[in-house]
Amino acid sequence: MWSGCAQIIAIKQSCTDSEITTHISSKEFYSLTQEANRTLWFKEIGLPCASSITPLWDDYHQNNYRAAGKDFIDYFSSDTSILYAAQFGPNLDLWAFTSYVARPFRDSVLLVHSYFRHARFTYKSYALISLSVSDSLHSLFLNLQKYEPDSSWEDADFSGFIIEGRTRFSFIVDLSKAYHYVDVDSVRKKRVTNDEVTSLNSFLDNSIKWKTTYNH
Repeated sequence: MWSGCAQIIAIKQSCTDSEITTHISSKEFYSLTQEANRTLWFKEIGLPCASSITPLWDDYHQNNYRAAGKDFIDYFSSDTSILYAAQFGPNLDLWAFTSYVARPFRDSVLLVHSYFRHARFTYKSYALISLSVSDSLHSLFLNLQKYEPDSSWEDADFSGFIIEGRTRFSFIVDLSKAYHYVDVDSVRKKRVTNDEVTSLNSFLDNSIKWKTTYNH
């Protein structure tokens, strides 16, 4: 792993290089075709910091991209630069989606986290993690495979969409199956998160040092 200073310099250079390719005016941005807007959206969720177009996505312009889990898998199925990627949503927080994209970065792995709420980016962060930490996170994502959906599943259900970069293996997770209920007393029950989801959430919260780059 690099020193902290070298990491910061490399990430800033990565952001600068990407900023050059996305520096367009708001008028130009809203004139893009739906396909061009979609391409920039997927580029955005892999960028560790905010770009000039990060604030421009919203729910008011027709051609702006709206996140969709199956499309997440479709897009990354042809992206050979990723190690793995995962998206969770839509949740009840105004149809929000949480995304994670992992790519090799020198001798480390660059993990980018974004939150897309009500068709807007509201949060972005990144972490440079070791290969061993990345492998652990990858395994935790794969552990969710047991919650694959049945015939009653719909796109609007709170779900996970996970794809591996090297093998192109992908799967969908029905997160309604990732919880169970236990009796509180003779009348009440409470929902309990299953171990696989608890372990993943704990790892993301406690084992990775995120650097926030956008919070609106």
